[in-house]
Amino acid sequence: MPLMRCSYCGTRANITLNEVDRRSLQGQGYVLHTCTNCGGQTHWEPTLDKPTLAGAAPQGAGPRVLLIDDDDAILQIIGKALSLAHCDVETANSARSAAMLLARGDYDVILSDIRMPEFNGIQLFEFLDQHLPECKDRVIFLTGDTGTQSTAEFLEKSKAPYMTKPVDIPKLLEMVRSFSPGK
Repeated sequence: MPLMRCSYCGTRANITLNEVDRRSLQGQGYVLHTCTNCGGQTHWEPTLDKPTLAGAAPQGAGPRVLLIDDDDAILQIIGKALSLAHCDVETANSARSAAMLLARGDYDVILSDIRMPEFNGIQLFEFLDQHLPECKDRVIFLTGDTGTQSTAEFLEKSKAPYMTKPVDIPKLLEMVRSFSPGK
């Protein structure tokens, strides 16, 4: 029974895999299972963590990272790279769901897209400034939108570090490690 993680909310659970699940995991990298936290069928991915007590970080774990993007492919690619680099990664496909995770958890690094529907990365940053100011200095933006004036002005004003998409994974890992508590 592998330890799996809901890619939507980050819930972790040991899941018994049937043959269909095994083929799905091999071919797509995830399985569909019901998440009691999200309330529906979600993508579950294997974690590299050893089973732990609920909410406890594995011994010797790397930085806890919250990855926020409305593009599932970005979440999967960057999430996998971070996991392979021994980061404890949780993902959110919207800034609104990320705000809920941030209210419940403590993250060393917050990687956020800027352009997302409804509640975007800029609004998330403003939310952090008002409600969780200790988190604001942990944000690294990942964006393909540096060409618009409003994004460029925000990045300059906020002084938040950022990387343009497509993301250079080795440079991103270096930035994430620089935010690590033991660094």
